Amino acid sequence: MACGLLPGFKKVNDEEGRPIRCLDIGKKPSDQKLSVAVTQGVLVGCLSSDPAAVRYVVDRLERRSPVVPELRRRLNPAADADETPGVLDRGWLDWSWVSGQPAVGKMQYTLSFRGENGAGGRVCGTFPLPAGASLRDTVDFKELASLLGDVPDAFVVLPFAPVDSLLSATNASPGWRIVGEFLRESAAGTNALFVCLAGGDHSGRILGLKVPTVLAGMKIRNPDTVLDEIVGSVDRLNQEYHWGLMANRLMLRKHAAMVLGLNRNDLFASLGPDERPAFVVATNWLVLGSNAGTMEKMAGRRNGQDGEGGRWAAGIEKARDATAYAWIDLEATHEALTHAIAVYTLSLLVSGDDKSGSTRRQLNDLQGWLDSVRCLRTCRLWLKARPPGFELQFEFGAVP
Repeated sequence: MACGLLPGFKKVNDEEGRPIRCLDIGKKPSDQKLSVAVTQGVLVGCLSSDPAAVRYVVDRLERRSPVVPELRRRLNPAADADETPGVLDRGWLDWSWVSGQPAVGKMQYTLSFRGENGAGGRVCGTFPLPAGASLRDTVDFKELASLLGDVPDAFVVLPFAPVDSLLSATNASPGWRIVGEFLRESAAGTNALFVCLAGGDHSGRILGLKVPTVLAGMKIRNPDTVLDEIVGSVDRLNQEYHWGLMANRLMLRKHAAMVLGLNRNDLFASLGPDERPAFVVATNWLVLGSNAGTMEKMAGRRNGQDGEGGRWAAGIEKARDATAYAWIDLEATHEALTHAIAVYTLSLLVSGDDKSGSTRRQLNDLQGWLDSVRCLRTCRLWLKARPPGFELQFEFGAVP
């Protein structure tokens, strides 16, 4: 770079005299820049709007201390006592996008085992989890397994309390606060919320193109009146924020249901009835699906035998004392999301929007990540409270 063999890299002045070079990727001052430097025989780089941001990476490598002024000011020095001796892999996470308040926490991770076909370990952090009971107290896994069977390719379950905290946070939009009020009033006491992704035979359609189905659900207090409560929330969203939602009641097999429409969006308005999102009431569960056709298939399928569920239930025993549990079939999820990315990319190209280039690049990056992790086959995560912070246990691939 000093000899000009790599065009585009310019010298950046540094207070400590380091030879830092920067490559402008965008045209605006706020666009991303790649800054690079050499320390201890290692070439390091940093992508940031700061043309000399790599100096923080260099300082971290040379001093093993948080040198970014904002991090140094906001980190709690007392948290050092909670770190596991001998663990060298550490980091920081800015949690303010969730809490709405300044919140930076320390993190560290270790591997408990690593083999040819899998790995496992844990990540610990010093910032507290939102208040919420363990899954043992908030969800009946037999009921959930009977409801979902082997449908999910990816599955997450967590107590409703932290979700409620996010929806009612000071930085949440007013529209989402109305959604939170509906969920809060409809939830059946101490409760849990699940979200899952379904592909393969349970995929949906958008304008005839195959896409994965997203499902979300929770137990409800009054199954007979919950659809009336949804209509009330839809009316509020339309009156106060002009969302343009439409709610049409129907029966899917023997289950009361409601299909949602959106007349303000041309693409959404062109969807067929089977391609639109739908709520279904299944005994004392309310399930929202992104595709009414898939919801009808699920309403007519045979319940899981004895509530055994599918492969997603393999880590249930370890999850009972956890705050949240997630399971992902990485191969099936790769296939499902690849379809979704292809359809979304096609819609961006057809729209002719000149500003869609950055979105398409982000989708390409996401596709690259999906391609990289599919070989690990499966992933399981257990999130637990460990005062004053949290512990996230993870397993990839085959487990010994």
